[in-house]
Amino acid sequence: MPSIISADFRITGDIVSEQDLQVEGNIVGNVKSRMLTVGASASIEGDITADQVNVNGKVIGKIKARTVTLGQSARVNGDITYESLTMDPGTRFEGSCKLGNSGK
Repeated sequence: MPSIISADFRITGDIVSEQDLQVEGNIVGNVKSRMLTVGASASIEGDITADQVNVNGKVIGKIKARTVTLGQSARVNGDITYESLTMDPGTRFEGSCKLGNSGK
């Protein structure tokens, strides 16, 4: 079961978790976790490092992960370093993609 940052939370500062994290609120800071899910109404302004990242909300910053999935409501502005990348139709992405070591 993931740790959940609910929709009514706004966090300023970096977050590090060895477990899964689900964000429904807003984070201004870098996030590092095993698996990260960004909900449709959530936003992260900062860099993300994880094994797996699922984005349905807004991310402004770099994403480094083995597996990255951008859902149809995802809005990403930043570069992505990945080993596997999936983008659903409707995804809005501005940045560059680089296949390679995720750094995790």
